[in-house]
Amino acid sequence: MTKFIILVSLLWLNPTEMNHTHFQITHLNDKPLNFYSTRQCLAHVAENVSDIRAYISAYHEGRAVVNKIMCIPDRRLPHDET
Repeated sequence: MTKFIILVSLLWLNPTEMNHTHFQITHLNDKPLNFYSTRQCLAHVAENVSDIRAYISAYHEGRAVVNKIMCIPDRRLPHDET
């Protein structure tokens, strides 16, 4: 069964500070996020979009903002569960 993950595309306010262009959301309240359909993943994103944006801003100390939030198939190997 395919799992889906939340992947956030970032815009850096100062391109010289850019160290990555995407950020994966894996947990909520210390619990792993597991989605088994794009519909389920997108529903979670819609319910939590403000929190996702705030988390990204805080994590990157205001140097990056959300460009796009996507739900994509998880391509990690089964033993890569984190």
